[in-house]
Amino acid sequence: MCDFLKEIFQAAQQRIRSPFIGSVIFAFIAVNWQALYFLFFADVSVLARITYFNVKTSYGSLYGWPLLIGGIMALVLPFIRVGFVWCVRFANRWLHQLQAGEAILREINELELAVKKTKAEADLAVARAEGQARVQEVEELSRIEAAKRDVEAKVEIKDQQVAERLQEEIQEVRDRPAGIVTQQGRIGPGTDASISPTANSREDQLAESLDALSTLIVFALGRVSHANVNIEALPNSNVFKSILRNNGYLAEGVRLMQEYLHSMEELERKEVLELELVDTRQMHGKRHYTAAKLTVLGYKVFDKISPKLIPPDQVSDADNSE
Repeated sequence: MCDFLKEIFQAAQQRIRSPFIGSVIFAFIAVNWQALYFLFFADVSVLARITYFNVKTSYGSLYGWPLLIGGIMALVLPFIRVGFVWCVRFANRWLHQLQAGEAILREINELELAVKKTKAEADLAVARAEGQARVQEVEELSRIEAAKRDVEAKVEIKDQQVAERLQEEIQEVRDRPAGIVTQQGRIGPGTDASISPTANSREDQLAESLDALSTLIVFALGRVSHANVNIEALPNSNVFKSILRNNGYLAEGVRLMQEYLHSMEELERKEVLELELVDTRQMHGKRHYTAAKLTVLGYKVFDKISPKLIPPDQVSDADNSE
């Protein structure tokens, strides 16, 4: 019995769930709601409720309108559902497009920030490299200028010392008794006028004791046709560079300049060359530079070392002319 009632209840549920039957029932309740409410909930006798129901209802309200309205609703509801689904789908698509647009904008902003950051880091690295290069250049120029000032100061001191030594020698010659004057000094009566073997071999000793750069400097100065050579311009001349290159001297840059100035000082101290401050009249006024020339001893050293060295290439070198 329970299974039979259960089957009847399930069949009733399936029919009620049918679009047409469900629409008819909904329309029947909507059209006759007052009569149904009075029939079931009015606080009067049953006969009065039935009488009220019969008065308020008719064949049209009980059958005609519910069937018509239910049929129309059964036909229209699918279209309404389709419209609702389309609206929901359109709203979801619009939402997805907005979300995708926001995601793209976020990615674009992140890429722009990354590009700006990379560019800023690259600019910072370039600025640091340029700053370091500039600092190194300034330091090198400072060292070169300091070395030049030291050389010029020593040249002035040397000139004063030479003048004092010459004055002392002149006074010594005046104080000595009369005798024969030679290039080696004054020889009095009874003095051996022969030249000392030690003095004659001095150029040999210098030629053997000079370092590589000093030897090449003497070789370069001995080959020029004029007396005074600008010591500031000589290291940059093509002839001097060719001499260094042909004879295997590879130093360059700051090291070459420092060793060059040191060699100049040593050669002057050994009386192989002389340094002096020269004034030359230019188009825009007076300019000073330190000039170098070989002494007599220096040319003798040049004669000793020349056969052992390779001469420069055939190049045009005008910067060596001062």
